[in-house]
Amino acid sequence: MAAPGQQQRTLAVCAALVLLAFALRVAGMQRQDLWGDEAFSVRFSAQALPQIVRPGVETHPPLYHALLHYWMAVAGNRPLAVRYLSVLTGTLLVATCCKLGRSLFLRPVGVTTAAIASVSAFGIYYSQEARMYALAALLCALATLLLLRLQARPRQTGRLWTWLLAVTLALFTHYYCALVWLAHLFLLAARRSLRSRLWLGILPGAALAVWVLAQRAFLGERAGLRWQAWDWAGSRAIWLDAPRALLAGATLPPAQAWPAYGLLAVALWGVWQVRHTTQRWLALCVLLPLLGAWLLAPVMPFFNVRFLIVALPAFWVLLAAGVQAAPRGLRPLLLAAVLCINLLGLYHYHFTAAFAKGGYGRLLDTVRAQAQAGDGLLLAHSAQSALYEYYGPVALPLYKLAWDFPWTDARSTALLDTAANAHTRLWLLSFGDAQAYDPQRSFQQGLSQRAFLAWHGDFTDATLDLFVRGDTRPNRARSATFAGQLRLDAFGLSADQLPAGSSLQVATRWQALAAPAANYTLFTHLLGADGSLVAQVDGQPQGGLRPTGSWPVGAQITERVALQLPRTMQPGSYAVQVGWYRLDTLQRLAVDGSGGLQNSVELGSVVVTAP
Repeated sequence: MAAPGQQQRTLAVCAALVLLAFALRVAGMQRQDLWGDEAFSVRFSAQALPQIVRPGVETHPPLYHALLHYWMAVAGNRPLAVRYLSVLTGTLLVATCCKLGRSLFLRPVGVTTAAIASVSAFGIYYSQEARMYALAALLCALATLLLLRLQARPRQTGRLWTWLLAVTLALFTHYYCALVWLAHLFLLAARRSLRSRLWLGILPGAALAVWVLAQRAFLGERAGLRWQAWDWAGSRAIWLDAPRALLAGATLPPAQAWPAYGLLAVALWGVWQVRHTTQRWLALCVLLPLLGAWLLAPVMPFFNVRFLIVALPAFWVLLAAGVQAAPRGLRPLLLAAVLCINLLGLYHYHFTAAFAKGGYGRLLDTVRAQAQAGDGLLLAHSAQSALYEYYGPVALPLYKLAWDFPWTDARSTALLDTAANAHTRLWLLSFGDAQAYDPQRSFQQGLSQRAFLAWHGDFTDATLDLFVRGDTRPNRARSATFAGQLRLDAFGLSADQLPAGSSLQVATRWQALAAPAANYTLFTHLLGADGSLVAQVDGQPQGGLRPTGSWPVGAQITERVALQLPRTMQPGSYAVQVGWYRLDTLQRLAVDGSGGLQNSVELGSVVVTAP
């Protein structure tokens, strides 16, 4: 037994690490908008409690949403408030795993576990999300700790019932917790002193089975056989990519993620070094979730590594055991490696747009900032309903496309016609996987035929397009060829003089003289007398619906865009130019006959007056 002074120092270090964990989980938690599932959690949890716990209305078990229901009643539903519940459970998870490491191994493993858990990019990511994942991991860790205490004193009935309660709560938080519960049953069956309690250990699973039976029709609609989930890509996602993400975070670019396999090797080394059966059993709390995820993959709608957060506590402890099993001089270097790779993952999570959780709030803020009288807003697909309810409404007439009927229904076209006839400008908000509800991108095609694309923006899981109604046609002949592939045949401008703050419609007609070598981006720019860029629309033809790489020889394509003139621009003469470039290299195509000196064609000039 350690001296009292040493115990106090250990507790002080653990407390400091838990405070660090809390600080890292609070930092930047409002930087990102809620994403779709979080907005659903908020809307679903705002219902009356009987609606929340009623089977057949939500895929996941009801415990988290029931807790969030009462949490929002006190704290409100702003992003900071709804995510704070996960911050607290994520912080408690670190403290619980510290105790778990100390219970299974020597005291240094507990401290090392707390150090690893506090900086875990994966743990922090889901501790800043208004979903059930941090709570599921906490309950699995707590149930594992209580089972170990029951093993130490199997005759204490109170410990048995607290373990049963923790397991039941875990099972009613996320279905994957059942895979950790199965690992617990293995330990009960293996220990003679606990074997007689095995029938009690089955009771939480029986309770979950009753819930699943009540949910069977609802869950059956989402399940289906997908044998390709067992191919190389699906198997790699579970057996290689998931462990790497658990140990080093899922917000690392692939080129920077390979050192995470070194941490996986350290964790495996920790398993190899231990001799005690219970210590080795902890590896089963990782192996069974991985194996279960792989076996269930063909019948699950999809797999996501976040489902395996139930294995995270055991992963942390095994990694800490591997660090402590290394030579004394190597331990600080291994801990530094854990720190560096997880901090790198946190950097990308907070500051790299590719790993942003959501951008719906910023999207609607863009609409609010740029909307004008007479605008209309079109929402494509009902999957964004919870997000729009949370971040909306926008003070514009609203049209819901493919919500009450399929996008192929004639009523969708009629609704599109109604909106296009009623408004000068239309904002189209496309959300989620368009391949699932509009694979032909019929809404973009329909608007491109009725109006001019004026602006396009990409947000997380969503795009925003502004269309301006007009009838300008390419009625002025002009011939210019780019790189022997694309020829400009004609163009049209909506006006030769217009006020600042209005829209200049530009129509161009192009022909493919040869099969284009790539999907080129067309730019339409308005330039001042000094060459400064005043307004622009860049994009692949017809909003990406007709990429140049798909043009056959002889194809003729008309592109229609609208340049939005800032209200603050100075009166004067401005030039309209068009050209092409490769998006991956930003290299422009040269105009034939210019000796490579020109890479754009001037269509003419317009005079801008005061607004």
